[in-house]
Amino acid sequence: MIYIAIDTCVWLELLKTDFHEPNNHFDELLFWIEKGFVKCIATNNLISEWKRHKISKKHEILNVFKAKDREIGNLMSAEHSLRSSYSHDKVEESLNKRIERMEKLFTSHILIATESNDIFMEAAKRNLDCVAPNHKKDSFRDTVNILAIKKYVIDNGIEDCIFTTINYTDYSDPDNRKNLHNQLQSDFDDAKMEYCFFDNSPGNFSGKLFREFLRDKLPPYQDFLDDLKRKEEQRKLREQKVERIESSNITDPDFVANTLQIDRIIMQEKRTELDEIILEFLFKKNSRYEQYFFKKLIENGLV
Repeated sequence: MIYIAIDTCVWLELLKTDFHEPNNHFDELLFWIEKGFVKCIATNNLISEWKRHKISKKHEILNVFKAKDREIGNLMSAEHSLRSSYSHDKVEESLNKRIERMEKLFTSHILIATESNDIFMEAAKRNLDCVAPNHKKDSFRDTVNILAIKKYVIDNGIEDCIFTTINYTDYSDPDNRKNLHNQLQSDFDDAKMEYCFFDNSPGNFSGKLFREFLRDKLPPYQDFLDDLKRKEEQRKLREQKVERIESSNITDPDFVANTLQIDRIIMQEKRTELDEIILEFLFKKNSRYEQYFFKKLIENGLV
């Protein structure tokens, strides 16, 4: 099991990734969380931050796409694929669906690290002492997040929890944003937490988080998409068979189920004795089964 605490800035950044691509960082991460492969830890404060910023982030993204749409429109025809893929309406629809999915995630799949008066007092002390993440500015809320997550991880005996953020100013080493600030190292060591800077540059999006921390240890999201595609193709084939049966006036109520058995037998490398009995029975029952059998052999290049 992988445990991860995700800063609000990362969730907001993931909102805008690859709307037109089925395999994208947003859907990939939520797939792992929703299926239970990854446990996500958040504080009440992190969830409140998400609720405060989700709409403004949505408008920020839409404004960018509006500007790009006008720019592309001045260069290309209105029918160009770039405009249709990232039209304002399609982007807004995608954003609304992602925000709705996030809302469900926060109510059903998140482990809540609750804040306490002791945590607030410790955060205030660190704030006054200008200890990271307060070393450059007032970051009281960020301090509360780290202390609450640390306590939750320790209290629940969790090992190897990842904390990821884009906010390198508050959390990272001033000389290397990929490394944790030394004033936070003892907190992370105490809780056996690992720091992962989330790089939001186009050429290195997500940094090490997906490539090293997650994908190598989790079921591939593409396999899940491929399975969905296979199931959808099978569903369409079943519907087509039903339509053919209805148009051919075939009265056998088991025709669809029986042709699926024939499909299974055809695709096997070697038929069993039971397979031969099934085929013989079906051929005698209705000549259309034999016709279907030879038709599928031809379609699959087996004769």
